[in-house]
Amino acid sequence: MSAYRKAYIGHLKDVYENYRREVLDLQVKDGKIRTLSLLPGILSLFAFLAAFYIADGRILLLISAIVLLVAFIAIRYVQAVRFPRQMQDLQDCFREQYVCPNPNCRHFLGQTPYRELLFGGCPYCRREFTDVALARVMCPSCHTALIVKDDPSNIGKSLTCPACHKRDKYTNFRILPLDETDDTELDT
Repeated sequence: MSAYRKAYIGHLKDVYENYRREVLDLQVKDGKIRTLSLLPGILSLFAFLAAFYIADGRILLLISAIVLLVAFIAIRYVQAVRFPRQMQDLQDCFREQYVCPNPNCRHFLGQTPYRELLFGGCPYCRREFTDVALARVMCPSCHTALIVKDDPSNIGKSLTCPACHKRDKYTNFRILPLDETDDTELDT
C-alpha cells in the first residue's frame, strides 16, 4: 500500500485537545459554582441561629436567612440546568468534528485519543492515518504525478522527479487534486 493511502488527521489533534480542555474547564467551573452555592446555605444557617440570640434584629435576620436560602436554591437550579446543556453542546460539536477524514466513511472516532489513532487507523473503513499532510504534484518536465509531503517550507526547496531525474523548484510543480485511486508512491 502506498503511503498516499493513509488519511491525514493532523487537524483532529486540535479537535481532540480542545474538546478535552473545554470539558475540563466546564467541570472545574461546575465544581466552583457548586462550592460557592453552599455559601448562601451556610450564611442563612448562621443568620437563622443569630436571630434567636439577637432580640432587636430578629425579623431582619430571619428575612436575610430566607433570602440567602432562596439564593442558594436559585444558584443550584441554574447550574443544574446550564451544565448538562453545555456538556451536550460540547459533545455534539465533538461528534461532528472528530470523524474519519475518508469521505466515504466519516464515522465518529469515539473517545480514542489522537495519538492512538495514528497507530490503529479507522475502526470502520480500516483506513490508516498519518499526521503528515500530503500533496499530489505534477513534474513540469515529464508530467509525472508525485505525492509529496505538503509543507509550507517546500516553497523554497527543489524536488527531483524520480521518473525523469530532473530537479526543479517546488513552485514550478503544478498541484493536482488528490485522487483516491492513485497508486503513486510518496517522494520525500
